[in-house]
Amino acid sequence: MKRNKKVLISGISGFLGSYTKELLIKKGYEVYGLSRREEKENIFKTDYSVEDLVSKFENIDGIIHLAGTRSMSEEISYYHQNEIISQNIYEAAKIVGIKYIVYASSISVYSNQENLPWSENVETDPLNMYGVSKLSIESIGKIYSKKYSMYIKSLRFAHLFGYGEDNKYMINVFMDKAFNKEVLNVNDVKGKREFLYVKDAAKAIELALFKEISGIFNIGSNDILTNLEVAKNINKAFNNEDNINIFSNGENMDSSYMNLNKAKTNLAYENEYNFYEALLDIYRYKKK
Repeated sequence: MKRNKKVLISGISGFLGSYTKELLIKKGYEVYGLSRREEKENIFKTDYSVEDLVSKFENIDGIIHLAGTRSMSEEISYYHQNEIISQNIYEAAKIVGIKYIVYASSISVYSNQENLPWSENVETDPLNMYGVSKLSIESIGKIYSKKYSMYIKSLRFAHLFGYGEDNKYMINVFMDKAFNKEVLNVNDVKGKREFLYVKDAAKAIELALFKEISGIFNIGSNDILTNLEVAKNINKAFNNEDNINIFSNGENMDSSYMNLNKAKTNLAYENEYNFYEALLDIYRYKKK
């Protein structure tokens, strides 16, 4: 009898990790996780050293690497630990013989407005140290894939959103206000951004994990919206229509969106939710 594949997720308790775990269990995988803080059923406590990771990777078929620190810090030293942890994961996987790895990268590696929509072969030019660190970890993955015949996929996710995300990004502030029937104050800048529902990000991870290819893949939704369009969609989905205050303070916002053809061709990825459908799904969570 064929056994279920065993998958280990670093960052399993995080926003994307939680949704990825849920999807993989539904798909019939045995799911394990790594944590710095606690050891409990199917979650291994680790210091992320190569030696310790090797002991945790026994009998694991694939690794999903989501763990990492994010901040507004512009000190590259703040992100070095992410690079070290990533190489240690790849090194331990190489030692144990695990070839299948997915890494969560980001649209933040791009910025050049002349190259929109960004494809994987255009110049990468991050505007912050977080994006620089993502590129660095992608490069580590490329080295391990080439030198050791590993199938490491780095997925450049568009701007993620979903229920349970713990931050003060504009979209989360708007959803909270709309749910409470409050006014949404919207700066009517003209730039557009691509938004990706967290369930579609988890879907992309599952599709990519055991593909016998390596490389960089843009993962998005083709939902490319201005701040005002985001606000109007949220108000409509959350039954808060017309409760909006539009202003302009002269600021500008660059656009941010990608070409998804490579993921469609090589990973068979297409998003399941459009932006409005995702908002309706989030609203159902909030009403529970």
